[in-house]
Amino acid sequence: MIRGEGKNNAGVKKVNFWLHYRRTVKENTVARKTYDKVVKELFEEFSEIILDAGAIKLVGLGDFSIKGYKPKRLDKNGNIKKKTLRIDWDRTWKLWNDKYPGKTIEEIKKIKNKPLLHHLNMHSDGYVYEVLWEKITSNVKGKSYYKFIPTRRNKRKLAKRILKNKQKYYE
Repeated sequence: MIRGEGKNNAGVKKVNFWLHYRRTVKENTVARKTYDKVVKELFEEFSEIILDAGAIKLVGLGDFSIKGYKPKRLDKNGNIKKKTLRIDWDRTWKLWNDKYPGKTIEEIKKIKNKPLLHHLNMHSDGYVYEVLWEKITSNVKGKSYYKFIPTRRNKRKLAKRILKNKQKYYE
């Protein structure tokens, strides 16, 4: 399946920081490839620290931590609250392919009220984990306008640790 354009495309990117650095430091500027390599290694190290320790404090930027919570799965009538659970797209697509044999992806997409399968997180006793940025400890100007979204790669690393290592994080 072809992935579409991301919904949270940054207005400020890594290249903008390098251009600002190059404009402000007149002599002995670092080459772009070197800058990219250093930044990549730095962020990889940060993500490993967060995954290993469950949290990291960055002076001036705030605290980043992994927290787990149990979503309320059932409403007052005992029905599943579908808004609190994430859809298991892998299992859902398999179900749709079995339920609607011979149909293309485009045809399946047009069918309304298809059944959706949700993640119940039985492997983690029903807990959902996410990486949070504690903005209250940050000194960044205009921090209410910023949003921290871990990369897909780091989300997958976190899921792998929870599944394989049965690693637990804060609640």
